[in-house]
Amino acid sequence: MLALTLALTAQTVPDPETGQEIVVIGQKLKAWRAKVDFGKKGATCKIKQSTGDAEIDRIGCTAMEQCWPDFMPGFEATRAKGISAADRAAKTAALNQALGTCVMAKRETLVAALADKRATARRTGQ
Repeated sequence: MLALTLALTAQTVPDPETGQEIVVIGQKLKAWRAKVDFGKKGATCKIKQSTGDAEIDRIGCTAMEQCWPDFMPGFEATRAKGISAADRAAKTAALNQALGTCVMAKRETLVAALADKRATARRTGQ
């Protein structure tokens, strides 16, 4: 069991080049800003402040666009008639927190994938 745990842990630790790339992408994302409109057709994301790197800019929007469909029905349900204002506010707050958690998890996955892609390209000279 310990060997399996150690093997799984070793797989999730990025190599130094990928780790450095993750840091660089994360730093660039700090300046990134977008406006997201949520609707029945999905999330529409418009970049307001670019990082100067289209692949990095796309990470934030992609995370929102991928998470929104799972949460849209819940947000729609908060608009139903007969729900008290307090209940609506509590449900909306819980949904916002869950949506934020989803977006951050997707974002981390997308950052890691881009970092790995870039580190691999550097190693192979592509």
